[in-house]
Amino acid sequence: WRRQGSGHPRKRSDIMARRLEEGPVPTPATSDISVVIPYCNREQHIDEAIQSFLAQTFQPLEIIIVNDCSRESSRRYLDRYAGVCSIIDLPVNVGLAAARNEGIPRTRGQFVAFLDDDDVWLPEKLERQRQYMAEHPRCVARRLSAPHRLMKSPWRPLP
Repeated sequence: WRRQGSGHPRKRSDIMARRLEEGPVPTPATSDISVVIPYCNREQHIDEAIQSFLAQTFQPLEIIIVNDCSRESSRRYLDRYAGVCSIIDLPVNVGLAAARNEGIPRTRGQFVAFLDDDDVWLPEKLERQRQYMAEHPRCVARRLSAPHRLMKSPWRPLP
């Protein structure tokens, strides 16, 4: 999403964006991308998801995990990431899309990227997306994903 003057998002995709009106491509020290991760009872996957954004060559400004009313043990599991992520606890389960939507208004970045709790990003994902947006000023949205077979992950597609 790119925030408009009202602070509300405009269009959505894996990373929704529109180029900044001016200025250079931000460096990791001046990142303008917030990451929102909806989470619900997936402690068996969240470690790899978080490691994949920590390994980014272009570090995000912030990471927000939206806990979609996980059971207590799953919520406690998130506490290990309190130092690197903001955690928002929802009192009732609202589902993946609504959990994402709960995180968006709490972001500070100019752009918002979504990472599901059971997905991983290749290390250059944010860097490539941000560079593309800088090189294509008329870009209104950009999605960059890798086929499952290219990811170095223990996950296998379901038959």
